[in-house]
Amino acid sequence: MADPVDVEAVLTRWLRARFDVRSCTELPANLEDVLPVVQVATVGGLAARFSARPRVDVDVYAADYVAARTLALRIRDALITWRGPAEPGAVVSETSIDAEPKRRPYENPALRRIGLTVTIALHPAAY
Repeated sequence: MADPVDVEAVLTRWLRARFDVRSCTELPANLEDVLPVVQVATVGGLAARFSARPRVDVDVYAADYVAARTLALRIRDALITWRGPAEPGAVVSETSIDAEPKRRPYENPALRRIGLTVTIALHPAAY
């Protein structure tokens, strides 16, 4: 049986390569110094023996609303058409946007957070 695919690893790597941004699963301590930052977190979804359909939150942190929203919309537009091989060791077969980019609360008033939720259908490349 093929190993399950780590969607967070796949998505953070894809975001770095596609948008040349810092992407992570845990926010860095120096967040304000390394903006923009895109954080991903699996929040649910379905898994089967050889494939998965995880639901993932994608949060963009930036110094102002326009920068955060612009990057979030660019990410959304790219996710809609994302198909094919992805590193490390996955194949993306389908994506769907479950929640459009919207403001999300964040306790630091000096930063803005815009988030969206996506479902990504993927399976191991060795499938």
